[in-house]
Amino acid sequence: MRWVGVVVLLVLSAFFGLLAIGHSLQVEEARRVWATGKVADGTLTAHHGRHKSTVREYDYTYRVEGRELLAEKRSIPWSAREIPVGARLEVRYDPADPEHSMTPAELQELENWANRAFLPLVALAFLGGSIFVALRRAKKPAT
Repeated sequence: MRWVGVVVLLVLSAFFGLLAIGHSLQVEEARRVWATGKVADGTLTAHHGRHKSTVREYDYTYRVEGRELLAEKRSIPWSAREIPVGARLEVRYDPADPEHSMTPAELQELENWANRAFLPLVALAFLGGSIFVALRRAKKPAT
């Protein structure tokens, strides 16, 4: 029965490890867009977030070659909640795919140390748990 627990913990470790890799790839892509993307003026159109939640999101519009694009429910740090609706934003977008955009607040949220550390730590915790369960000795029955 112990090996079932080991397998479950290893599967959870792999799952959270893949999520961590996905987040790292997302950060690298955001950095690429920020470094090589074209600049457009954007306008903050809405804030989202529940009253007692730490999750904050916003929507913004920006113009590329006469076309208005909308970015919806983009994760932002808690500090960016102070930006008023209607404020101007610096938006960088990928010229090859103008709908792929980034603002300074979005990049800040992606690069936040807590967001970067959480998934790898959870993956390591499950990996450590699987090693612990695999190596612990079976209890001897009481006589």
